[in-house]
Amino acid sequence: MGVSVSLATAELSVEPGEPTVCEVVVVNTGTVVDHLDLSVVGDLDGWARVEPATLNLFPNQEATVELIFSPPRSAEVLAGSVVFGVRVASQEDVDGSAVAEGVVTVNAFTELDAELVPRTAHGRRTARHELAVDNRGNQPVLVQVLADDPDDQLKVRALPESFEAPPGSATFLKIKVRPRRRFLRGPNRTIPFQVHVFAADDRVELDGTMVQEQLLPQWLLPALLAMVTGAATLLVLYFTVLKPNVTTAAREAAAGAAKNAVDGHRAELAPTLAAVQRKADQADRLAEVAAKAAGVDPKVIEDIQASPTPTPTPAPGAGTATGGLATDFRIQTSVQPGKSGTAVKKVEDDRVLALTDIILQNPGADTGTLELRRGENVLLRVNLENFRDLDYHFVRPIEFGPKSQVVLSVDCRNPTTAPCTAAAYFTGNTRPAA
Repeated sequence: MGVSVSLATAELSVEPGEPTVCEVVVVNTGTVVDHLDLSVVGDLDGWARVEPATLNLFPNQEATVELIFSPPRSAEVLAGSVVFGVRVASQEDVDGSAVAEGVVTVNAFTELDAELVPRTAHGRRTARHELAVDNRGNQPVLVQVLADDPDDQLKVRALPESFEAPPGSATFLKIKVRPRRRFLRGPNRTIPFQVHVFAADDRVELDGTMVQEQLLPQWLLPALLAMVTGAATLLVLYFTVLKPNVTTAAREAAAGAAKNAVDGHRAELAPTLAAVQRKADQADRLAEVAAKAAGVDPKVIEDIQASPTPTPTPAPGAGTATGGLATDFRIQTSVQPGKSGTAVKKVEDDRVLALTDIILQNPGADTGTLELRRGENVLLRVNLENFRDLDYHFVRPIEFGPKSQVVLSVDCRNPTTAPCTAAAYFTGNTRPAA
């Protein structure tokens, strides 16, 4: 009595998510009709079965059944080879049961899923997102993350940019977004960017957005206005109520103290003043005697002593306190977006120009860079988007020698087609060259 079993294919491969069939041949080698139970053994986690699972065979009768492999397309069934067996148990001859062994290989597959949280983030200097990457495949993969901005207005970086993801794992990364240019005031700017996630032959594309806000907090201007209003109110109260009372009391106290001090000093100095007066009288008498002896009329001496000392007057055409003639002028620029341009004021051949006050003007709210140069030397550089009118006053004037040039240079970066029209107004003086 007994049974025999054999596989049509002892080694086979299966694709996750797709069924694969292998034929199994069973023979009743006994002498009586036998009832046979068929089952699959091995680490197959329930994704293999035999159909039909039971047979009734006459002696020497042969039957063919199907061994069906149905591995799910998930990370629960890892890629690789698994040893299995098909066992046939005889009810008539328990010791005559048989097992046929084989090897099944589960093919690998890659499946990524990614999510950017939040899709839209707000910030003044930076914005932060979190990227969740899920490896839904059945094998470990090397994942690479790249981020870019098609308009080149942002610096986008993933931390880290590459990592190994085990099957069935979830990995969280930081996406740091920084605008290339900032602005003090103005409406929010919405800037899109993309995140690309790669692994083997799979790829995921995600869209994100940064809403760039102005650098100055929105509450700052109302707070400053409230502070200025409060300070003005306190100043009005001080000058109208508190200061007159304090001044009156201080004057009365100071007047009393001064009167007491004068009275005291007058009493102390009375003898000395009397002696000085006597000395002065003696000196006048001696002067009269000396004048008569020299033959000079005393009346002439008195007139000379009483006449005031003449004050010298400046010559006509004298310049300012610095020794030069006052001057002022304005330099206007007009530069197209994406280009650089200059406007020049040339100093006279025999004069020295000294600038004491400069007013930079940006009436069109242009963006870019404004430079003040002495020839090729940069004296001042400012960003156009940071001001409308900007005053500079110098204790020590900026001097330009004869034949030198006052250059106003603009690097225009306007996002529209409007040209940059920044200008500068200068005041100072000129003097002859040494």
